[in-house]
Amino acid sequence: MKRFQFRLEKVLQLKAHVERQCQQELAALFHRLNQAKERMKEINARRQACQQERNQLVRNGSSRLDLMMLEQYQRSLLNQAKQQALFIQAIQQQVSEKQRELRGAMKEKEKFQQYREQKWSEYRTALQKEEQDFLDEVAIRNFRYS
Repeated sequence: MKRFQFRLEKVLQLKAHVERQCQQELAALFHRLNQAKERMKEINARRQACQQERNQLVRNGSSRLDLMMLEQYQRSLLNQAKQQALFIQAIQQQVSEKQRELRGAMKEKEKFQQYREQKWSEYRTALQKEEQDFLDEVAIRNFRYS
């Protein structure tokens, strides 16, 4: 009997490649998300430092111009924080879309793997039957000639 050959092996390999590619893209998105969150932490740290500096200036009785400039900087940081929050939200949406895509790719690959296993099982059964038929034939011949 000829050796086992799964005719859809190339398709299975393609499905595995698509799955790996989705995993890599998802990892890149998680990296971008972590970077964006770190940037948000930095912005919030600067906002807190700016607030402390403003409180210090108020206690020390600094000029009105210094306070106005500091307040402008605070508004700028607040706008940066809002933009960063929107950016993080957009990346999180991309992550959930890519996770859905990855789950779909995994299911597709799993279907082909199960089909391959089914065909392998059928092949093994046919091979065992063929071997058993051969052994039966040998036994019959030996019995006739003895």
